[in-house]
Amino acid sequence: MHNTKPGQLLMIHTSTISPTPIVDSLTRRVTAALRSAKQTNFSRGTFVSEALCPDGRGGPASDNAEHHITLPNGRVLVTNSLAIHYIAHCRAEVPASELAKIKLLPADEAEPTAEELWPGA
Repeated sequence: MHNTKPGQLLMIHTSTISPTPIVDSLTRRVTAALRSAKQTNFSRGTFVSEALCPDGRGGPASDNAEHHITLPNGRVLVTNSLAIHYIAHCRAEVPASELAKIKLLPADEAEPTAEELWPGA
């Protein structure tokens, strides 16, 4: 199930997880944006991906907060802690509308850590 609501970013459920992450400009932009996001106190519960990686690993787990990313135009996108994982390990299932939102993020980039790529691993 893909959530492509205008005010949300990479809040998707995937059925396929690649064991090898794609770490490129898009992944680095999401990493920088998530690191600078404002985390809310809103507790929505954690989410554990039901998709299994071909190498046998279970899906990663999110934290229980919303992360608010402010775009250069002042608009705010809401995401969760799995945004980096989704863009790196689930790229084939990320809709074009979500890729377009990533291009609206600030141009800052950061190298993701292993924990950011696969939370809870």
